[in-house]
Amino acid sequence: MNKSIRFLLRCLPSVLCMILIFSLSAHTAAESSEVSGGLIKTIAEMLSPGFDQMTTAVQNAVVEQWQFFVRKCAHFTIYALLGSLCVLPVSAYFRGRLAALLSLGIAWLYAVTDEIHQYFVPGRSCEIRDILIDWAGAALGVGLVFLVCKITERKKQKRSK
Repeated sequence: MNKSIRFLLRCLPSVLCMILIFSLSAHTAAESSEVSGGLIKTIAEMLSPGFDQMTTAVQNAVVEQWQFFVRKCAHFTIYALLGSLCVLPVSAYFRGRLAALLSLGIAWLYAVTDEIHQYFVPGRSCEIRDILIDWAGAALGVGLVFLVCKITERKKQKRSK
């Protein structure tokens, strides 16, 4: 297979993840709250048997209480995925710490542009805190990929001895 086609295929998962992030960031504040609120309600119904019997006002208060935490966890998680996916194309040309730093740099750059994008979406804002949360998620994703690679490499070395 052609090297450039192989590289493009390695880029595809991270580009798809970026498209997903962009589409979620394009939601207005009301749409975003509806998505995260729906997720919170679903989890609350599964974990708390009496949740569906609570009044709407109490349910809404529970959702409101968890909204911030769930949103920040979503930022962290999606960027952990993006960070881990960025390693795939970068590692085709670079190894070790340089590959990790470049993967983190790509995720950080995307986090910055994502927050700038959100600034122009009704009801959304550009938050430095979110960029830092995104970067921390990406760092975890990149770190996990390198940890798995290191463990796999050591197991191969033990087998070959």
